[in-house]
Amino acid sequence: MTDLLDASPPAIAADREPDGSPFILLVDDHGPCLERMREVVELTGLPSVAASSGADALACCDARRPSCVVTDLSMPVLDGSALARWLHARYPDLPIILVTGQDLDARARSTLGPAFAAMFPKPVDPALLLDTLGRLVRSCCDRDDGPEGAGTRP
Repeated sequence: MTDLLDASPPAIAADREPDGSPFILLVDDHGPCLERMREVVELTGLPSVAASSGADALACCDARRPSCVVTDLSMPVLDGSALARWLHARYPDLPIILVTGQDLDARARSTLGPAFAAMFPKPVDPALLLDTLGRLVRSCCDRDDGPEGAGTRP
């Protein structure tokens, strides 16, 4: 937990209407990893929603589009790769971060790479995750605001 306290949160603009406010969707079937990611994301000041399966994540996205998704790779039924494919089919510009305990070789990284904005090994370095989230969410919010700040996100 000490490393979390040492990480400085990125500055993320979060001025959205309540029904369109930015949030980070966290997906992991391993409870302790999910809680650890939630602790890290709380440092951004953005709300997070936790899903313990790919199916739960899809249900969450049916209700409201996240600003960014952080997902595990190995999960039963619907793994992180399949989840990313489904999300990109629905939201092509949605940034998705992969976290995995698997040792990915160059071929696997090459195959998975296009689906993910970033890939990190577990345990995730909190400072690196915070920096990446800050960059991706700012970019997502900038796109959603459009040229006149109209908030064009569905």
